[in-house]
Amino acid sequence: MAPSSSPRGDGHSTTPSGMGHDAPVSFARRRVVFSRAALTSDTALLAYLALASFVAHMLVAGNYGYFRDELYYMSGGRHLAFG
Repeated sequence: MAPSSSPRGDGHSTTPSGMGHDAPVSFARRRVVFSRAALTSDTALLAYLALASFVAHMLVAGNYGYFRDELYYMSGGRHLAFG
C-alpha cells in the first residue's frame, strides 16, 4: 500500500471548510438530479401527477361527513334492544 499524502493519513484530503475531496462529485450528482432531462422524464411526470392528486385529495378530505350506515349504528347504540 502506498503512503498517503493526506494530513489524516487515510487517503482523504480535507479543506478548511471541512468538506472532503468528494464534495465536487456530490455537487455534480446533485446537478444531474435537477437537470432538465431528469425533471421532465416520464417518471418525474408521473410523480408530479401523483403529487397533484394527493394535494387535491387533501384539500377536500375534511369535507366528508357521516354516511348512512354510520348514523344507523350511532342511533342503534343509543337505543339498545336485546332480543
